[in-house]
Amino acid sequence: MSKEESFQNSVIRPVIKMLHDLLAVHFKHYMATKKLEFSQLSEKEKTNFIESSFNKDMAFRSEIRGLVIGHFSTEEFLLYATMQRGINKRINTILKERISSNRQNFVE
Repeated sequence: MSKEESFQNSVIRPVIKMLHDLLAVHFKHYMATKKLEFSQLSEKEKTNFIESSFNKDMAFRSEIRGLVIGHFSTEEFLLYATMQRGINKRINTILKERISSNRQNFVE
């Protein structure tokens, strides 16, 4: 197992799990700022919106990733800093998957 994968499993996933409710509120707020009625979209449009949010909206992507990074301990952050690029990709992928697979919880 690579260092990045180990860090993902031991640090990132538990932090994201802990932040589930906050991520839901944050995504709802993000949709409100976009004046988007998520429940009115088709499943394909919902998927496209989530993908677009992570792929094109750098401010959103940085902000939601910052929620996760902000919960690292000093030691975890120092380790993160040594492999930041790869870890950022992993964080984005996990967050995108979590929002997509739990979309009903993120739009109630």
